[in-house]
Formats: sequence, structure tokens, C-alpha cells
Amino acid sequence: MRFFGRLYGRGAEADSIFSRVRDSYDRIVADVSGKENKPLVLTEMLTDGYWFVPGGKSYMARMIQDAGGRYPWSTDRSRGSLQLDYSSVYARAADADVWLIRSFGHDLTLDDIQSVYLLNGQFKAFKQNNVWVANTAEVPLFEEFPFHPDLLLREYASIFHPATPPHPLRYFRKAR
Repeated sequence: MRFFGRLYGRGAEADSIFSRVRDSYDRIVADVSGKENKPLVLTEMLTDGYWFVPGGKSYMARMIQDAGGRYPWSTDRSRGSLQLDYSSVYARAADADVWLIRSFGHDLTLDDIQSVYLLNGQFKAFKQNNVWVANTAEVPLFEEFPFHPDLLLREYASIFHPATPPHPLRYFRKAR
């Protein structure tokens, strides 16, 4: 944001927007930092025999932590994705409280998720109907996130801590 502001001769305006976004993000982190319940959060799903999960030092792992969640691969040192098989994911995340899935072009249902791989139904989050999906062909998650990470963080915090004051969801919806 700040780079583009300077590139187009609007540095002061970009700095102001950046400060507002940073302050909003920091407020959300502060709001959830004292929460006792820190749900275990699983991301994505098996695709063509592999499960790509964010590395422990990725932005996604950091956002899960900042939103008051726990991430099964938080001790991993990579910033990119980890390519895992189903059994590796299940070993670490079978008891995940929340499951977040991003798809493109298809509003996934619980039946769809289980039809991709029958054993997907064995995850705790699936059994407790706590699977959240974002169809990125229909919601502007990737377009907005680089400039407003606070919007995605607020959404994660609302999903992870439903007892907090609710915020309307922009990107994710509960899979049915």
C-alpha cells in the first residue's frame, strides 16, 4: 500500500490508510489475546492426492495465531506450503475445532468435501459442522487481503470465537 502510494505520488494518503489498517489489525489481536479457548485450526483439503497446508512461518499461520487460534504446523519453519498426504494431516489435525477451506468456482458443501475423500468426514470439525468455505471466484478475498488483512483477521476471529460480538462475514460461510 505504501509502495503504491509513493509510486503514484500519494505517499501521505497511503501512510494514513496503512496506519488505520495496522491499528485495526492490532485492535483485533488485542481483543482475542486474552481468550482462554484457542481452537485448533485446519486449513484447505486434499487435492489430487496431496494436502497443501501453509508452513508454520507463513502469513496464514500467523493470522490464525493472531486471531486467537492454534495451528497444527506452528513449529514448522517454512514460509511456503507443505505438501502432505492425508495421514500426515490427520495425525496432526484430527481434533481440529475449525476447518477453513478456500475453493475457486464451487460453493462446497459437506457432501462435496466428503465426496472428495471419504475420510474427510473423520475430522472433528467436520463431525461438529464447523467447516467454513470461501469460494474465491465469488468473494474478493485475494483482491482485498493484501491491502486489508484486518478484514480477514476479523473474520477469522469471529469464526474462532463466536461468543465475541459478531461481525458480518465477507469471505467465508459455514458449509452445509
